[in-house]
Amino acid sequence: MEVDADQVSILDAIYVAGRPSLGYRLGEGLRLSGAAGLGYRIEQTDSLGSLSDWTVLTNIMLTNSSEVIGATLPTNSVTRFFRAVGQ
Repeated sequence: MEVDADQVSILDAIYVAGRPSLGYRLGEGLRLSGAAGLGYRIEQTDSLGSLSDWTVLTNIMLTNSSEVIGATLPTNSVTRFFRAVGQ
């Protein structure tokens, strides 16, 4: 697009934030990667049945593009699944 000097041009733009991504390391726990400055809700469930009951583990605002989520190290007593939902 060319713009002449001393002319006003209006540009339309659409911004779509990248989807959050979850990673897991045994010694670290859950890591959330996503767009810095956006808020996410981390949810967990003990099973992945068709009617899984997801509960909120925490809400987080990413200050960097990647952060470790506390209280997510493995346990011997329960299997857990996690998901991140943009807010």
